[in-house]
Amino acid sequence: MFIALSDLEQISDSALDEFQQRVKAVDPSIRWEFDLESARLESQLLQLYRLAAMAAKNEDSLEQTHQLWSVMVRICDAFAVRISELCAQHPACSASHDRILAGAALLIEQLSRDEIEALAKLYDRFAHALDPFDPARDEAEHRFDRKLVDLHLTLAPKTDFREFRREAVRACKSFLRKNP
Repeated sequence: MFIALSDLEQISDSALDEFQQRVKAVDPSIRWEFDLESARLESQLLQLYRLAAMAAKNEDSLEQTHQLWSVMVRICDAFAVRISELCAQHPACSASHDRILAGAALLIEQLSRDEIEALAKLYDRFAHALDPFDPARDEAEHRFDRKLVDLHLTLAPKTDFREFRREAVRACKSFLRKNP
């Protein structure tokens, strides 16, 4: 594996501890500093995510990839909790953890071009079929959904499947527009 899972977790824990210390040092009357700290934490999460994506891309073992993304989901959850706590403790803080929770889009964006292309071909076969009763159309939709379920279970089991599917369809449409 490109990076040990324990190292990824240690980097995450360190980032969260440092965030907590910086937030404690913020003057509550200076609201924008809370926003700055939440943006800094989000940036650190994105760096961890990129590191995990690189590790997953270079990993041959499906089991190791699954473990990596399971750890990354836990890390995202921990970061989202800290941002939520910050917003609850400091109502004037305008920080939002929506981007942290919007993991489905990030996960779909990390798929390789070949994976997106394969999904897009299946999507195109059923979404743009001339005959809605064609068995080939039904088979393509079934294979598309089965592939998405596999990806969802592997990459993001805690992410809402409907959101994951919506982002996958968006990526397929984008791919098909760019590659007619």
